[in-house]
Amino acid sequence: LCHKYDVRKVVVLSTYYVYGASPYNPALLTEEAPLKASELTMDLVDSVELENLANIYLWKYPELNITILRPCNISGPGVLNSLSLLLSSKMAPVLMGFSPMMQFIHVEDMAHAVTLAFKQNKPGIYNVSTDDWVSYQEAVTQCGCRRMPIPSIPEGLPKLISKRMNWKGWPPYLVNYYKYPVIIDGSLFNKTFGFKPRRSLDDIFSYYREKKEMGIL
Repeated sequence: LCHKYDVRKVVVLSTYYVYGASPYNPALLTEEAPLKASELTMDLVDSVELENLANIYLWKYPELNITILRPCNISGPGVLNSLSLLLSSKMAPVLMGFSPMMQFIHVEDMAHAVTLAFKQNKPGIYNVSTDDWVSYQEAVTQCGCRRMPIPSIPEGLPKLISKRMNWKGWPPYLVNYYKYPVIIDGSLFNKTFGFKPRRSLDDIFSYYREKKEMGIL
């Protein structure tokens, strides 16, 4: 449709989840890393397929100026994704023996990144992240959540517990993301678009913590 109606700029908001959570991931995932999510869980097939289609049109119709963004965990006011729901809760499941490093980006910084991608015609695929990361268990603690230890073995038990408890912020298909690190390298986007996040991790975590202290969350 974009090609048919002569659209000249398309920004596709993907997710870092497409890389998949695996113990074999490199320390930093660049844009060239394979998208393994659909091999590890069927629930993320749609996300990978969206990227595959966008990639096809990126090269087939260069006049569309397609820019694909793969952000890390978007968090902050008004965000209702799985992780934000988790950070908003009073208790957070944690896998016993695991606390992977994670990345977070404030929703205002992400909005700025999307604006830059739209205004500048620099098509391609870009990770969007901050240079800071923190362990999962430290993150939930900083957000004022009480940690709820979950057995990590046998392998299928955490997913079964998640399914039975119907945790919206800790769904079965994302359990491995709270087990293995998926750290993305956002330097290409930063350099290409002159992007620099303005909000710190403390800005993100204090939002959830203060809302709990006020009894709002």
